[in-house]
Amino acid sequence: GIGHAAIMGVHARPIDGLDIGFRFTYNFKMKSENDTSKFKGPAALLGELSDYADGAKMYVTEPILFGLGVSYYFTKELRVEINGQYTLDDRVDRTDNKKEAYYQNKLLVGATVEYLFFKTLKASVGYLYDTGRMRDKARTEITYGQEVHHVCMGAGYDVNDMINIGIGLFYSLYSEVG
Repeated sequence: GIGHAAIMGVHARPIDGLDIGFRFTYNFKMKSENDTSKFKGPAALLGELSDYADGAKMYVTEPILFGLGVSYYFTKELRVEINGQYTLDDRVDRTDNKKEAYYQNKLLVGATVEYLFFKTLKASVGYLYDTGRMRDKARTEITYGQEVHHVCMGAGYDVNDMINIGIGLFYSLYSEVG
C-alpha cells in the first residue's frame, strides 16, 4: 500500500548557539494487502505470523507524532542536545482492533554530547530511552515495541566541504518479557 502523512516543523534560534525544533506528524489511515508467494514457518509461530500470509489485509497506519529537540553550543567545540518524541499509539486503527488492550502511547527521550576536536574531526556519545508501544501484558518474545535503552557513539571526519566520513556504534538493551 501507499501511505500519506502531513508533517509540520518549526525551527527557532532565539539566541546564537541555541536551536529549538518542533515537529508534528499526522499519518493518514493506510490499509495493506499481502501478495505472499511462500508462507512457511514453525507451527508454533504461524498464529503470530498470520499478518504475513497471502491475501492478509491489515491496517499499517503509523501514530500521530509530536517531537521536540533542543541543541546548545556551550563553546565552539562542545554541543549538547536533548530531544523527545511522543506518539499516540493507542489511538491508531489497527487490524487486530485491540488497541486499548495492547498498545500504549510511546515516549522516546534522548541526549547527545558532541565535541569538535579539530575543524574537520568531531565525536559524539548519546543515550536514548524508548518506553515501547506494546503494553507489558501483550508482549511476547517475538513482538516488537518493548522498552529499550540505547547507548551510542560516533565520529565524523570532513574530507572537504562535500565529503564527510562517519562511523558509529550502538548498543541496545531490551527489557525482559514477562
